[in-house]
Amino acid sequence: VELANCAEVNQIIDSPDGKQAFNDTLLDLMKGVMDTNVTLTASGCTKTTTTAPAAATTAAIKARYTYTSLTNVSKPTNEDFKKKLNEKLGAVSLPTVTSATVENNAAVTTTTTTVSVVQTQTVKTTATVKVDNCATVRDMSKDAGVK
Repeated sequence: VELANCAEVNQIIDSPDGKQAFNDTLLDLMKGVMDTNVTLTASGCTKTTTTAPAAATTAAIKARYTYTSLTNVSKPTNEDFKKKLNEKLGAVSLPTVTSATVENNAAVTTTTTTVSVVQTQTVKTTATVKVDNCATVRDMSKDAGVK
């Protein structure tokens, strides 16, 4: 995303609210995305630069996202991203961006997890045996492991 100057870039990058605004923008625009992590880096500026960058460069923030999604999620348009990000930044009194470019140049990793469910059933069986004398019952109990 582009900003007016490096002071605004640094203000957003240095603010936890700035990082949160970028994170929330992605979550709002890409339904089905969870577990996001965003890294913000300055482009065209240094930490000590507060004025406009050199003529050949633009004051900008590059946001690199990693996220988890259970389905394929389409990326937002540049205009939708800019609008939503500006809402989030404005809500926490941070400078708004002048333009946004959403790129999709990252590799997609798909992980499939198979879950097996095994049902266990415990069956208790009781048998009644009629015997002629007690000695036979004692012998049968020993064979069956009954005390």
